[in-house]
Amino acid sequence: MGLDNLLQKQLLYERVANAYKAKSAMLDSILVEKSIKNRNFRFFIRVFKKEQILEAWIKHPEKARYELLSKYNFTGSSGNAGPKRKSGDGQIPEGIYQITNFNPLSAFHLSLRVNYPNIADTHWADSENPGGDIYLHGGNTSTGCIPVGDDCIEELYLLSVYAADAGHLPDVHIYPTIMAGAAFNSLITGHKNNIHLINFWHKLKAIFDDFEQTNALKSIKTDQKGHYYLAD
Repeated sequence: MGLDNLLQKQLLYERVANAYKAKSAMLDSILVEKSIKNRNFRFFIRVFKKEQILEAWIKHPEKARYELLSKYNFTGSSGNAGPKRKSGDGQIPEGIYQITNFNPLSAFHLSLRVNYPNIADTHWADSENPGGDIYLHGGNTSTGCIPVGDDCIEELYLLSVYAADAGHLPDVHIYPTIMAGAAFNSLITGHKNNIHLINFWHKLKAIFDDFEQTNALKSIKTDQKGHYYLAD
């Protein structure tokens, strides 16, 4: 979907129009508090699978640091720790993504498509059938997607549309768990015989740690072996 006049195009759909009527004044008030004008901001979503928490972060276009806007609880989940590698495996992906499509006619109220499989995933996922159609969406059921309920998805949907309409597709980082302290230690200990997974998670941890320290998103690339790395 092209980004030109995205909001106006989305408002042609009843569910988006209703969400806009219900939520836009509240969201605009939050933006004003953060000195954000014309709904021009960058939007970042961070997901922790084990904790079943989705964090929404926002950044003023002239500032380097993101601010935590809100947290949302999953209303359903599937799969286990570990990335998605094949259609039908029930896994929620893990990695570095963007929102690339906005579905106002979703079977789950509204939905935001995550660009799985990305370049890193194609190195490791099933070559013939890696799966796809991974969404953040409403409702309370999921197979490989992330449901947050109808009320919460309306907020995430509008914020994502605003950001994209201003020229910035939202970034999405999906982690197996909080990548620090007891949670990360438990993750590694529980999979100590799977060197591939441990190496993969340590690559993600470096990205998690950098954001924890700076609240800034650096450029993240994928090397020829399908490993993420911080490019800055």
